[in-house]
Amino acid sequence: MLRQADAQLREEGGLSALALRSLQPGDPAGFSVEARVYAENPARDYAPSPGTLQRVEWQESAYTRIDTWVKTGTIVSSNYDPLLAKVMYQSQSRYGAIQGMHETLTQSRICGPPTNLDFLASIIRDEKFKAGNTMTKFLTEFDYSPSAIDVLSAGAYTTVQDYPGRPTMGRGFPHAGPMDPLAFQVGNLLVGNPPGMEGLEITLDGPELLFLGPAVVAICGAPMEIKLDGSLSSMWTRLHVKAGQKLKVGKTTSGGCRSYLAIYGGLPSVAEWFGSKATSPGVGVGGYQGRALVAGDLLATVKLTLDAPTSPLLIPEQLVPDYPKHWDLMSMVGPYDEGYLLKEDIKMMYETKWQISHNAARGGIRLVGPKPKWARADGGEGGAHPSNVAEYGYPVGTLNWTGDDPCIFPVDCPDFGGFVSSTTIVKADYWRLGQMKAGDTMQYRPVALEDALAMRKRLDDFINDVEKACSTGSGFDGIEPLDYSKLPASNDIGKAVIHQIAAKESQPKTSYRQGGDDYLLVEYGEGNFDLNHRCRVTALTKALREASGDISFSSGLINTVGCCNTLLIYYNALQIPQRDLLAHLIRLESQLGDLSHAKVPSRLFKLPILFGSPRETAALKRYMETQRPYASYLPNNMDFVAKNNGLEKQDLKNILTKSRLIAVSVGFFAALPLCLPVDPRHRICCPKMNPSRVFTPAGQVSWGGSCMALYNVESPGEYQLTGLTIPGCDILGSKPGYSLERPWLFEDFDQLSFYEVEEDEYERQRKLWESGRYEYEWEKVEFDMAEHNQLLADTREEVKKVRARQAEAQREMLKREDELMEKWMKEKAEGKIPVDQVEELLKDPNIRVLTSPHNANLWRLKVVEGEEIESAEQTVAILEAMKLEINVPAGEELVGGTVEKLL
Repeated sequence: MLRQADAQLREEGGLSALALRSLQPGDPAGFSVEARVYAENPARDYAPSPGTLQRVEWQESAYTRIDTWVKTGTIVSSNYDPLLAKVMYQSQSRYGAIQGMHETLTQSRICGPPTNLDFLASIIRDEKFKAGNTMTKFLTEFDYSPSAIDVLSAGAYTTVQDYPGRPTMGRGFPHAGPMDPLAFQVGNLLVGNPPGMEGLEITLDGPELLFLGPAVVAICGAPMEIKLDGSLSSMWTRLHVKAGQKLKVGKTTSGGCRSYLAIYGGLPSVAEWFGSKATSPGVGVGGYQGRALVAGDLLATVKLTLDAPTSPLLIPEQLVPDYPKHWDLMSMVGPYDEGYLLKEDIKMMYETKWQISHNAARGGIRLVGPKPKWARADGGEGGAHPSNVAEYGYPVGTLNWTGDDPCIFPVDCPDFGGFVSSTTIVKADYWRLGQMKAGDTMQYRPVALEDALAMRKRLDDFINDVEKACSTGSGFDGIEPLDYSKLPASNDIGKAVIHQIAAKESQPKTSYRQGGDDYLLVEYGEGNFDLNHRCRVTALTKALREASGDISFSSGLINTVGCCNTLLIYYNALQIPQRDLLAHLIRLESQLGDLSHAKVPSRLFKLPILFGSPRETAALKRYMETQRPYASYLPNNMDFVAKNNGLEKQDLKNILTKSRLIAVSVGFFAALPLCLPVDPRHRICCPKMNPSRVFTPAGQVSWGGSCMALYNVESPGEYQLTGLTIPGCDILGSKPGYSLERPWLFEDFDQLSFYEVEEDEYERQRKLWESGRYEYEWEKVEFDMAEHNQLLADTREEVKKVRARQAEAQREMLKREDELMEKWMKEKAEGKIPVDQVEELLKDPNIRVLTSPHNANLWRLKVVEGEEIESAEQTVAILEAMKLEINVPAGEELVGGTVEKLL
């Protein structure tokens, strides 16, 4: 600058071109392009799009430079500029820079909230841009047409699913996938997709979707009202949607509750998580942001090419399944039956016409009906209620007794727990299970294993025949419809235990229990917690994992769930006959030998614990307000657990802070570690909450039966709340100690210890964890079974005294619980609205009736007596059904009216 000024003062007009050129550096040389990547929604005028980045993958080379602050797991806040990255590409020619930038943008992948990646790539492809003809008005005249679906309204509960989901994942991450795999697969076949490709599962009331680009779609499943640009459209047919058209999926119009929207090419911008795009909202994994869709979401679709199907295609009416209001479902007894339930209970289970409760969702379908009388007075070391058992792996489709309440476990259920399961729906009927809704009825039909497999093969053949017809155009005439009017039935319910090996000197009693047609539960001992059994479970798992041949994970074995005394084996019974698997397991058992002196690798973790936290107090308050107002364990779980074991509260704190707790299983929900105190004198016992909670805070330390559990995410649960610590799971693996391939912290045989902290210190450490700066404190150790067995022998007499003290205290607490339960049940019965009072109001000609749109629970009233209804859109009440919140608007007829009476 100074030299330029001198030259001007000398009236030379400034430095010469030659002088200026000599000042230029010789390197780098060439051309470069920069693109700025933002989290913004092109369908909403490029509005910022906050959310979690579920996958970040940059296409990098020697010629790229990417300045970014984001990675997989980064949360884009709504409080700051949504700039994600500055992407630069350098080349020796302008053409090379443009081509390289296009490749970088199109091959980079950011999954989560919408970004402008595709918009930038479209600009790079534009001929005006390539020619350098980019004037000020270029962007206002630029025609950008993304291939995407803009979610105008999301419906009651719409999620991304694929099939079969994550059946091999385990560790407390659900199978996921469609509740009705039949309709889901047929929908995909209609649009020319592989049968398992991701699509949308729609529950009860569907979304309104604006297609920004052309698409080929199909909707299959329970009957729903379908409109394309306001005109009625058909289900079970291939639809060609034009850019700019709106597809509205309305409410269910008859039986069933779920339908599926298949889209040609799937949803490419949705990230895979452990090989699947399926959503499990309960643990926040998969799908779009790990949750159900909401208005404003943007789902990218593929650009249609010449390969896309163009001809019309319709599934004939005779091949469309029936969706009744009563369902007969095939099931097989087990994993638990006699010895846990009376024979009359088992008979009742199959003879009852059960009603589907309002609490029916992907994670559990509660039934309304009679209660069992039970064959036991209590659950032993599993807990005080006879439904309690030592934790074991849950088969999908099993009927689980949470206390006296029956609940069917579908695809998003926990993978283990400590309640008796008494019968299991076979795989051929999973799709029918997935269509049951609140108010429906169902009945279990016992079926033999051979008939269950025959029905499943029939279902597989039906799907294969439809696939052939759709792909070849051969027509549907030769396909036999699915007939459920005459189900195979067995007069013999059978037995849950299909084989048993008696105890020997170095081998415990071993029972083999069936769980439907695809599950087998190996159980050691008599239901008591024993780390020797856990060691055996580990050895059996290792033998199965290392096997090859006809019975291996490459030829029909799918997954295992190991707990303290049990190993649940999930397998494909069409590939591995049950009798062959059983014979193989018996052979392996004879080869395991004596494991009482085994040494197992372990890690010792040291974690903070806060007693009486505000989060814990709020969770109990919520439970008392929405589930059960009083119980022996309310209002303070810590006080109850101490009294239930004949302890003072400080004694309980001492046990939690001075014990080593060893992980006997990792699962349930989101890699929860289930831990048993190593020292048998510290094995306190308490019943699980009845009914179980629908909400547990993340990081909650809890106790149930003889075990401690650490809840890593917000989830349902039944253990008593006894403290708060740092969670041990990071879904996207971005925090220290985790990775995308290993988002869980704890493993079997890890040991946990706690030290007490005050609230300020806990919150400081919790914020470090939430911000990704927390470092876990742990060391490698070895767990010696010989030392442990010596401890058991040395403390045997002392443990007897501890158990006697506990038994005396528990008798008193059980008596109180029975009294409070009886009082609560009586109050619930008396609180029902008298029918004559309702009828009297309905006789008044001035009374107008607002009909509930669904069979549901009344969760919250939004009006008070005497209030005037001001508009048709005003929400009068919020209903709760199938874990959904449903707003009830007043409607035109009630506008100007006054609320007369609230019952």
